[in-house]
Amino acid sequence: TRTFGFQKLAWFDGPAWQRLKQRARDRVKAAPSSPSVFASDRLSAAVAKTRANAALAQVDAFMAIEQADALERPAPAPSGVLIANPPYGIRLDDKARVAAMYPKLGDALKARYAGWTAWLFSGDTDLPKKFGLKADKRIPLWNGAIECRLYCYRVVSGKLEP
Repeated sequence: TRTFGFQKLAWFDGPAWQRLKQRARDRVKAAPSSPSVFASDRLSAAVAKTRANAALAQVDAFMAIEQADALERPAPAPSGVLIANPPYGIRLDDKARVAAMYPKLGDALKARYAGWTAWLFSGDTDLPKKFGLKADKRIPLWNGAIECRLYCYRVVSGKLEP
């Protein structure tokens, strides 16, 4: 076990220190028996990077990471928080193709993730309007030199009323 300099001080109370350490150990929560974070991506390279980063951060025991399309994947739990970074047409895809994807993503979330909270990261202020849900929050962020927003949605089934 590691020792600290203060343990050599004349007034140090060894038994009190041991009790304090034991109380801290007793309060540590055991790892959940099932994952509490579910991650997916269509691209195998992104899945591999996610697995490597989770292992490096020592959180892989709490995660289920798989290759899947967000438009087809069922919700892994009855409620939760979904975080998505869909393409927004600046680097990866053409804008028309990306614009067509946003309503599909919104429909898929409403069909499969009703009751969840969804956070959507986008570098385009028009694309999230096609999502079909009203954002409760819009947080300005930067992705390098790209001004972005993090949008928060309460996912409900059905259509957005005008």
